[in-house]
Amino acid sequence: MAITKQYDIIIVGAGPVGLFLASELALEATTNNNNNDMSVLVLERDPLEPTAEKLAWTTAPLGVRGLNTASAETLHRRGLLDLVFEHGVVEKLVMSVGEMQEKTKGRFVFGGHFAGMLLDANKIDTNSACFKYKLPGPASMGGPTTLDRLTRVLRQRVEGIKGVELLGNVDIATVSEEDYHGDDSQGVVVGTSDGQEFHARFVVGCDGGRSAIRKAAGFDFVGTDAELMGYSALCEFDDPQGRIKAGFWRTKGGIYVSGGQAGDKAGQTHFICMDADATATATNCSFDRSKPPVTREHLEAVARRVVGHDDLGVKTIHQASSWTDRSRQATTYRRGRVLLAGDSAHIHSPLGAQGLNTGIGDAVNLGWKLGRVVRGHAPVGFLDTYTRERHPVGADVLEWSRAQVATLCPDPSSRALAGLVQDLVRTSDGTTCFVDRIWGLSQRYDMGDGGDGLDNQHPMVGFSAPDFEFVDDGTGRLGELMRSGHGLLVDLGHDDIHGPELSSLARDKAWFPQVDYVGARAKDDLGIRALLVRPDGVVAWAAGKNGVGLDEAKVALSRWFGTGN
Repeated sequence: MAITKQYDIIIVGAGPVGLFLASELALEATTNNNNNDMSVLVLERDPLEPTAEKLAWTTAPLGVRGLNTASAETLHRRGLLDLVFEHGVVEKLVMSVGEMQEKTKGRFVFGGHFAGMLLDANKIDTNSACFKYKLPGPASMGGPTTLDRLTRVLRQRVEGIKGVELLGNVDIATVSEEDYHGDDSQGVVVGTSDGQEFHARFVVGCDGGRSAIRKAAGFDFVGTDAELMGYSALCEFDDPQGRIKAGFWRTKGGIYVSGGQAGDKAGQTHFICMDADATATATNCSFDRSKPPVTREHLEAVARRVVGHDDLGVKTIHQASSWTDRSRQATTYRRGRVLLAGDSAHIHSPLGAQGLNTGIGDAVNLGWKLGRVVRGHAPVGFLDTYTRERHPVGADVLEWSRAQVATLCPDPSSRALAGLVQDLVRTSDGTTCFVDRIWGLSQRYDMGDGGDGLDNQHPMVGFSAPDFEFVDDGTGRLGELMRSGHGLLVDLGHDDIHGPELSSLARDKAWFPQVDYVGARAKDDLGIRALLVRPDGVVAWAAGKNGVGLDEAKVALSRWFGTGN
C-alpha cells in the first residue's frame, strides 16, 4: 500500500460543508501566529473540476438553493456574503425585515414555504420574540444562490490557504482507528479502493447522505423509512393541451411543482408520488435508486400518473434524478477521532431546503473546536459540545421535514391537516412562526450545566450574536470584526469603570490571543453592557446594564478558550 504523510485532519467531501470546514480550520490555525501550523487534507470522490453533468445539478435552475438568515450571518462574519450572493440579492439583504415591508407594502414577498404553502414575508410580525436579538444589517435575511457558486467561492478561499490540500478522484473504502469509543487513540487511517492509505489525527465525513465514512466507522444511523418517491427533472414535455401548469399542484396521483416551460425550452419540474413503496412497479412511481439513470419512459409514466393525463409525453430529458423522504440521523456526531457533518450526519427529504443550511451550521460549529483540540488547547472531549449543540438542530430539521410530508399525503386526514396549516399560514402569527423556523431566527444552543457554575445565564447566551453597528470611527459592525475567526469580548460601555477590567480580562494569557477585545459604543445596544462571542458567532456570555459579572465572564472565557480545558 502507498502510505502518504501524516495530516492533522482529513476531511472527506469537497462540497460546501467540507470546504467551509477546511477554511474554518485554517482560520483557527492562524489564531496565534501568521503561519498555518495545521495540515488539512480534503479528499473528494469526484474530480475537483465538475463535469458538465454535475454542473447541470449545481447551476440554475436545479442547483438553486436558499440560504437562511443563520447561514447569511455566518457568511457575513467571514466576508463571503457579497461573493456568494448576486449583487442584487446583497442589496436586499442590507434591509431589515421592517424596511423591506415598508418598501413592498401591499405586495406578496416570498418568505419561504411549508409543503408548498407560500409564506408572505409582509405578514411577518417584526415585534415577535424571534427578532429580539436581531438588528438590521447585511445578513438580516437570507437569499438564493447556487451550489456551484457557493462551492467555487469556498474552493477559491481554501486553495489560497497554506497547509490545506485538495485531492480529487479518491474513493474511500475503509476507516480504521484503535478505539472508536475512547479518546486515547493517536490517529485514524483512511483506506481507498485503489490501495492508498491516508493517516490523520482526526477524520471528518462530509461526504453526503450515503457517506462512506459514516458506514465504515460504524455510526448508528436511525430514523424513518420513505413514504414517498420524488423526481426532479429538467426536461421538455409533449404537452399540447398545457396540462402541466407553473406552480405547486396537488392531484389524485400525487404532487407536482413546475417552473413552467417557455416554448420548446426545457423546464424544471418536480414530481412527488405518494403511493410508491419498495416493491411497487414503475406504474406506481417506484424507482430502484441503485440503478440510475431515470429513463424518459419512466419519467413519462410518472408524469402521467401524477398529472392524471395519459396523453402527456416527455420529449427529452436533460437531467433527472429520484429522491425519497427517508429521514435518518447519526445518534452521535463523533466516534473517537471520526466525526460527521452535513448530510453525512443527517438526511431528510429536500422539502423545505434545510439541508445545506444545517450543514453550514455544523461546519462553523465544529471548525474552531476541532482546531483547538488539534493545537492542544483543549482535550478531545471538548468535541462532545459539537454533538451536544448540533444534534438537536439536526433532529428539529428532520421533524420539520416529516411534518411537511404528513400534510402532503393524499388521505383525508392529511388533507384536513393541510387545510388547517394553510389557514394558519395565512395569519401574521402563523407566518411569523413558520418563518422563524425556516430562517433559523430562534436557533439557540443549550449551553447550561457545564460543571463550571454558569447555570443562570443571560437570555442571550446560546443565540447568534446581534450584528451591532458601532458608532465609534473605524469600528464598523460586529460581523466584520469576526473575519479572523477569533472570539470577541465586546465591551459596549468601555468608557465606564468596568472598561479597563474587561480589557485586561481579554488579554489574560490563559486565552490571549484567541480572544480579541472590542471596546465601542453601539448604535443600538439592546440593553446589553458586554458579551463574549465565540468564533462561530454564538454568544457565550452576556451582561445587562445592571452589572457586568466579571467572575462569570472569566468562567465563560475559561470554558471556551482556556488552554487548561
